[in-house]
Amino acid sequence: MKACFFVTLAVPFLAFASGGPFKIMSYNIRHGVTSDKGFDLSRAACVMAAEKPRFVALQEIDMYTDRVGRTNSCEVLARFMGEKHSCATNWNFAKAIDYGGGEYGVALLSEEKPLRVDKIALGGNEPRVLLMCEFEDCWIAVAHLPLGFISRTALTPNPHKTRFPPADVDDAAVAENLALAGKRAMLAREYNQISFDCMASVIKIEVLARAKTKPVFLTGDWNARPHSRFLTHIRGFMTILTPEDAWTYHGTISSLPFIGPGRCIDYIAVDTAHRQSYDVVSSYVVNERIVSDHAPIVVELKLR
Repeated sequence: MKACFFVTLAVPFLAFASGGPFKIMSYNIRHGVTSDKGFDLSRAACVMAAEKPRFVALQEIDMYTDRVGRTNSCEVLARFMGEKHSCATNWNFAKAIDYGGGEYGVALLSEEKPLRVDKIALGGNEPRVLLMCEFEDCWIAVAHLPLGFISRTALTPNPHKTRFPPADVDDAAVAENLALAGKRAMLAREYNQISFDCMASVIKIEVLARAKTKPVFLTGDWNARPHSRFLTHIRGFMTILTPEDAWTYHGTISSLPFIGPGRCIDYIAVDTAHRQSYDVVSSYVVNERIVSDHAPIVVELKLR
């Protein structure tokens, strides 16, 4: 009996080691709050388990916070997937901040137990964290990066344009214009700081990824559009594997059918040095718009 049990457990790993296809999913679950019925982690788990992924990179995870009823969200998700769908059962969590009596950050669910787990603070005015887990054949990195390049309009350090002649001495107009200039200058400073935080994060990620000898898969909600400077830098050392022409973020849905605008800000990538080691079997955005304000993304890979 013991020998049979060992062989059963070894089957998934042997499939990966022999070059069998496997799936990586990335999903911002909005701490389990759905668009229609409130907090319910089981619905997010069902969405994930239906794809039967080897790895699930999770963003916006609450651990023991007030708003999730002091729940260990990772344990709930891993147990549900393991018991009901024979999917990922191990979990690792990395805290970005203390929040609501608990912790908030990112997590990774995996079929195998990692050989090593690193949690790297990315810093910035909006603290973020990078979770890196090593497995026999690869590293999986999970990041939920600061808001930086979502907006189409880039503020400039001096956006103010006077609306009256220099000789005008209307005190009210002068005060209004100065207040407007001050507000826009403050927004510009904030935008520049956020941009700096984003670029500092990606430089740190690049250093870490280039130091690994195994393939590194970088996943997560990066809060960056495909043509942003952030993605341009990412492409210097990573190859994006998931669709960039399909939106992954749609916001909270108040009515159905949903016809609102969306954005592509979630990605799965592999370090370019190992891109030729894998064939992409499939790559897609899961058509799920109710369980979270993000749709899950999935890439299925096969080792060459």
